[in-house]
Amino acid sequence: MKTFIIVLLFLSKSFAEPTETRLSEIQNITNGLNRETMFNDVEVTFDLDLPNPAAAFFIGNGKYKISINQNIFSTLSKAAQNFVGFHELGHIYLEHTEMDPKLKNRYEIELEADAFASYLFLRFGEKNQDLTDFIQLIESKTSTTPPGDVRAQLIRKIIL
Repeated sequence: MKTFIIVLLFLSKSFAEPTETRLSEIQNITNGLNRETMFNDVEVTFDLDLPNPAAAFFIGNGKYKISINQNIFSTLSKAAQNFVGFHELGHIYLEHTEMDPKLKNRYEIELEADAFASYLFLRFGEKNQDLTDFIQLIESKTSTTPPGDVRAQLIRKIIL
C-alpha cells in the first residue's frame, strides 16, 4: 500500500508544471492574440449559481461561453479580474473546453490555463500590488486543483 501511495504521489508531481516546450507553445499562442479580437466568438454570461468566479464552456459551432458569478467576481481586484478572464480564455484557446471530460487531467489543464493567463497578463495586464496580492491569495488556497502553492509558483515564474 505504501508503494502505491508513493508511486501515486510521484505521478501527480509529474503534472506539477507544464514542460518548457508546452510553456513555449502556450506563449506563442498568446503572442498571436490581440486585445481587440481575442474575445471574438466568446459570449459572456452571468450565473450566480457558479461556485467559482468564472468558467469557460464550448457551446458549439466554434462558439464559446464564459460564465461569470458576479457576486464572487466583483470582490476581486481589477488585476485579479483580468487574470481570471485570461485564465478562462486560456481554456478556450488551449481547447480544454472541447476535450472529453473522461480524458481530462484537471491538474494539468488548470496549470496550462494559469500559464496562458500569465503570458497574457504580461502582454496586456498591469503589474502592481493588486497582482501580487492576488498571487498570494491563490497561494493560500489549499482546496483547489492543483493546490494554490503550485499554481502560484508557476504564475510567479512567468510574471514576476
